[in-house]
Amino acid sequence: LKRAFPKIQFIVTTHSPFIIQSVKDEELINLDNRDSTVNPTDLPLNKIATEVMNIKEIKSDDFKKRFELASKAFQNLAQTNGELHLNDYLNMSKYVNNLLVGETNDPVYKAFLLAKQNSSEAH
Repeated sequence: LKRAFPKIQFIVTTHSPFIIQSVKDEELINLDNRDSTVNPTDLPLNKIATEVMNIKEIKSDDFKKRFELASKAFQNLAQTNGELHLNDYLNMSKYVNNLLVGETNDPVYKAFLLAKQNSSEAH
């Protein structure tokens, strides 16, 4: 539409971080933060949601399930009465890393976590 009608001003509102990410910074007026100098095309979706749209917490659909599983694992670990061994720490680290891999939508961070996990498994 911008190419077809270059002299027309479009006023659009959205709740979609995908739409916000697709516009240039000079095309975005954030009514909640008019002083913002954030360029939305430079940000991943989670940063747009938290920094531009002011969403306090973002969670995936199965976050609650994974949180409960992690809580149970930590409770089980706590029942060892302080007698933890290296394998306990390694297993918990691996468990938490797997949770993080499932939670992130950032492909670079996910690749880092997987590389770290593969590296520790190789040793």
